[in-house]
Amino acid sequence: MISTRYNKFAGSWYSDSATESKDKFKKSTSKEYNTIDKSSFVLVPHAGHRYCLSQIISSLNHLDIDSSTETIILIGPSHRVAFKNKIYLTCFKELQTPLGNLNVDYQTINELSRCLPKQFSIAPESMDQNEHCLEIIYPVLKYFIDLNNKTDVKVIPMLISKFDSDKILKDTIHEIFSKFLNPKKTKFVISSDFTHWGSPYNYNFTPDSSKFTAKYITNEHIDLKLDTNKSINLLNLASMLILSPNKKIHTNVYNKMDLLELVDVSPSKNNRSILINFKNYLMDTEDTICGMYPIIFVLNILEDERLRALFNLSNTAGFEFVDYNYSNKVFNTNGYRVSYVSGFISN
Repeated sequence: MISTRYNKFAGSWYSDSATESKDKFKKSTSKEYNTIDKSSFVLVPHAGHRYCLSQIISSLNHLDIDSSTETIILIGPSHRVAFKNKIYLTCFKELQTPLGNLNVDYQTINELSRCLPKQFSIAPESMDQNEHCLEIIYPVLKYFIDLNNKTDVKVIPMLISKFDSDKILKDTIHEIFSKFLNPKKTKFVISSDFTHWGSPYNYNFTPDSSKFTAKYITNEHIDLKLDTNKSINLLNLASMLILSPNKKIHTNVYNKMDLLELVDVSPSKNNRSILINFKNYLMDTEDTICGMYPIIFVLNILEDERLRALFNLSNTAGFEFVDYNYSNKVFNTNGYRVSYVSGFISN
């Protein structure tokens, strides 16, 4: 293991000043932080802080860093290195942030890579150092760990891609928490931006208002007037409704989407699991949710009775979405943008 991962993206993707960072983080932290709902699983975007700092903090507001917390697992997608059927673990013992270093649970990392070599490998230094999806979150997570006076908490960064078999992934998760980590003392940060739309991402899917709405939004008749930007918002809303079948989507999300007319409509439903519906949605739309595989990791927990029991999750558990934003408005097919979603798992 290597001593310290330096914060490569500090000073460009986010501030390298401890004072400036703390001031920004404090300003955006919920005034009801100590009383709002907490969760062991939060969904966090990972773009530059000028685009989505508010959404990163909106998610981490809900992370349950309590007295029992020992380990926080961060799971992100690999943007630069292609692989499958494997989880890569950090090769570093500490992670530098402007607010001080995060401590890595490198003993568990070594055990996972030694005992489960088919599923886990330690990432090469360059692979870890050049990946931004977790580093963007590190300083904000450090702020919340310090806020809760839990400086003894350790983190395990993971990069994940596609698993050919959900059964293999479920069995892997079960092995982690039956042999190596205590699920009652472990929390998760799932890193993902949502739709990447436009020519830089080779994605210009625009949902047909009537057919798409009936399949993914509601069976009620709704006359939606959609421009390009609003269509992309509708696409994001569709994926959020799949991930939140109980429609736990806060009103401010609809407001930021300019889709307030959909707040009170009954969502389209079927009897399939969230995992199956999400995979079908991705096949149908080819939506460019870069953290689809970290999300699928969590959905495998929700789908499996023995895994739900480990984490005290009910059979109706799903995502609750609390905030939304996007990089910029798109007015026609020449534009491009990325969407950012804040959420957590609730029972």
